[in-house]
Amino acid sequence: MDFQFQRHIANQLNFKLTKKLNFTWQPVEGGSINTTYKIAAKSYNYFVKVNDKDVFKNGFSEEVLGLQFLKANGAITPKIITEGNFNNKVYLVLSWIDSASETTQFWKNFAHQLADLHQHKGVQFGLEYTNFMGQLSQKKHFFK
Repeated sequence: MDFQFQRHIANQLNFKLTKKLNFTWQPVEGGSINTTYKIAAKSYNYFVKVNDKDVFKNGFSEEVLGLQFLKANGAITPKIITEGNFNNKVYLVLSWIDSASETTQFWKNFAHQLADLHQHKGVQFGLEYTNFMGQLSQKKHFFK
């Protein structure tokens, strides 16, 4: 990981927190197209997604819109801390959510949230903006 990039993210976080913390960076496995990290300092933990600007020309702005849409419609989402670009890299910093064992209650909650999300209806089907599933662009289209 590029030291200048790490310093940029740390400066962004320290500015928001009005603190001067030194963050440690730990790679997180599981993503298919982004490089991901858990960064931590004292009791502050964040999830950082990074990719090349060539891959996502708009950065993570569509993902931010998607998270805001999900939250507005009742889903539990990580808090959006900041997103932007630096030296041809795009990034998204989210609050860290600790993993937990999957329980029957987890799946019940998930099912209820998914059902609630699908109860929200509009005049047209679709989104007002283009979004992505991985690198696959899902163009904005409205269908009646």
